[in-house]
Amino acid sequence: MPSLAAASSSATTLLASDSTSPSPVCLSTTVQPDANGWVPPGTCGYLSRPYYPSLTTALVFSVAAAAALAGFALRIARRRRGRLTERKTRLWRDILGVPWLGAFISTCLLIAYVLRAFGTRHQQEPVFVAFSDTLILVCPILVFALNCVILTKMIRTSFPHSPLLGLTPQTLSRFLLTLTPLLAVSHLIAAVLIAPKHRPSPSRPSSPTAMLGLQLYLVGIGIHEVLVGYTFAVSVLLFRKFTTTEVTKTVPSMMGANRCGVLYVLLFSLAGVLVRIAYRLVELSAFFTGYFRGLAHREVFFYALECGPVLAALGVWVLVDAERVLETGSAGSMGGGGYEYHEIGEGLAGDDEVGLARVGTG
Repeated sequence: MPSLAAASSSATTLLASDSTSPSPVCLSTTVQPDANGWVPPGTCGYLSRPYYPSLTTALVFSVAAAAALAGFALRIARRRRGRLTERKTRLWRDILGVPWLGAFISTCLLIAYVLRAFGTRHQQEPVFVAFSDTLILVCPILVFALNCVILTKMIRTSFPHSPLLGLTPQTLSRFLLTLTPLLAVSHLIAAVLIAPKHRPSPSRPSSPTAMLGLQLYLVGIGIHEVLVGYTFAVSVLLFRKFTTTEVTKTVPSMMGANRCGVLYVLLFSLAGVLVRIAYRLVELSAFFTGYFRGLAHREVFFYALECGPVLAALGVWVLVDAERVLETGSAGSMGGGGYEYHEIGEGLAGDDEVGLARVGTG
């Protein structure tokens, strides 16, 4: 959401002018909007985009979001056909809903990019800026929530009684799945407070509402970065458990390989979210430090460090059926829960061990 940082940089300039001029006015009252409604920063009618937005790039990312949506829709269709064929009944608590959540996030991103594309041709319409920026602001939190759902499910079905970084799987699940929605709500409130109608302008150089929204947003993404970093560390530790413990001796090789594959995708997705958060923190820190202001004045940074990582972090889940992988060998399908049955089979011969594994996954 480049307009957010642009608002902060505009606020810096305008607040400075307010301290030296008792009655600030537009720097230029003769500048007329062009055919698409664009005016340079500091003039009347400026909606805090300090560059000329690209229609082509917005359309490219709209197509990419539509492709991700189509991929998740295809997975939903395949899952529905599979359940009808297998005629299995499952409890709601056992359904991850990864394709459904992925389709929802893809839809939000598609709407955001389409609105941004319309906004390039109607730059005097604040509604396009407000709704597009709000969706782009909230979607990274939703992608992180998707990662949390997959991670907590994998921990509960693999090592249900093994603490990870000081937290039991149950505590970790409650912690992540409680705090993440609260962060999403705080980001949504911040987006409302930083809406175009609340942002500083040449005729209104200071805006306490926008400043409050900016501060709330900075606190939110700071907490979000800590959460993502912690989740990334837990995922690395879980991967090491899969590859170094006795699980590898008893778990069928295909099952272990599939779960490690899901962990690779999870680490990639979390890394994408981390890149996006780092970009936002550096970009918005310019409001206080004055450094790296160029990040807010070049649209290429917005697409390369905001939209690209988020789309990649979401779209990579189209490539792996995480829900089916986690269903295989889950705690509910193994009498002992997770992979704990390896303790029973420590003294068994190779053939007996394989037979026990087949019974556990059947």
